[in-house]
Amino acid sequence: MRSTGDRAELWSMKREECSLKTCKRNKKIMFGTAIILLLTVLILTSARPETPPFTDEDGKVLEGSIALMEQIDLNGTRQWVYFRGRDTTKPLLLFLHGGPGTAATGLIRKFIPELENRFIVVHWDQRGAGKSFSEGGKRADFTVEQMIADVGTLTEIVLDRFGQDKLYLMGVSWGSYLGIEAVCRWPEYYTAYIGSGQVVFQDLGEKLSYRYALKQSMAHHDSAAIKSLEKIGPPPYQAKKHVRSIMKQRHVLARYGGSFHNRTVQREFSRLATLWQVEEYNLLDKFNWIRGQLRSERILGPVFRQIDFRVTAPRIDLPVYFAQGKYDMQTPTSLVQEYFDLLQAPLKSLRIFRGSAHLPLAEEKEEFLAFLDEVIGVRNQRL
Repeated sequence: MRSTGDRAELWSMKREECSLKTCKRNKKIMFGTAIILLLTVLILTSARPETPPFTDEDGKVLEGSIALMEQIDLNGTRQWVYFRGRDTTKPLLLFLHGGPGTAATGLIRKFIPELENRFIVVHWDQRGAGKSFSEGGKRADFTVEQMIADVGTLTEIVLDRFGQDKLYLMGVSWGSYLGIEAVCRWPEYYTAYIGSGQVVFQDLGEKLSYRYALKQSMAHHDSAAIKSLEKIGPPPYQAKKHVRSIMKQRHVLARYGGSFHNRTVQREFSRLATLWQVEEYNLLDKFNWIRGQLRSERILGPVFRQIDFRVTAPRIDLPVYFAQGKYDMQTPTSLVQEYFDLLQAPLKSLRIFRGSAHLPLAEEKEEFLAFLDEVIGVRNQRL
């Protein structure tokens, strides 16, 4: 007959044996789960994304249309561009997305697909953004000056490809910073410049944005927003705190209409589901889209915000059109008005959209399209 001590030892051994079996079983489950997840990611990321063609009612590709996505060699890197247009006889438009790092592939098509009825639109995932995310990995080559050079080189590539002498250049938000720099350096490449959410002097613009957000928070007795803004303080921010502070400021700004005036568009634009539906991106691209924003803002944001176009670009030697939302406090409309008033150009126009903030092309689509039709019409009259 076993003693009490023997029975206790035997019980302890059995428990250890069971524990080992349970541990092995759990490891097998975890390993199997990891394999399934890995295979799922590989399947999703290996799927070949494509940009959807233009089709007629019978599903046939429209003759004379173009819907093409490809990687091109651009200043020593491989970057993604998309050529889209319902009619290849239309003029060329190079679209410079915002951010920095907020690739607009698929998003612009969702909110204003009619753009591709009026132009052959060249969408471009800039260095470090979207599908071109990996090309922002080398910090020595990921600079504001390099981004400007990319615009010039891409313009040359596009003009040569389509056998054209000039194209329209449209910049939105950060893209409007690149746009002004490009047209000042290479005016001979462009028919006209169209800027929306126009950057003028973003260092001052961020200070105005901060004051607006804090004033609105106080007027609405929003103690949480007030506390958040007072904690980060007014810009400019230290490099290590720049991204986090800008994001907190933008969060409050959006709440009080400084980013979007049209709340329906704001909700749709802010949904991750919108990004998820972009057909040009696989799963990895969609994760990189988010990563690209954060990295681009951290590296490029503090630099371009120091440039004041009122000083560096008082003259542009081609037609200039600004499309600005009345309530825009991300790139404050008061600064755009000031810049427009002093700007010297052979032809210039400023359209204030009364129902928009930072993105009139999405918030007031029909009015924005009418504005573009006027721009194209003016060009045709001049010809």
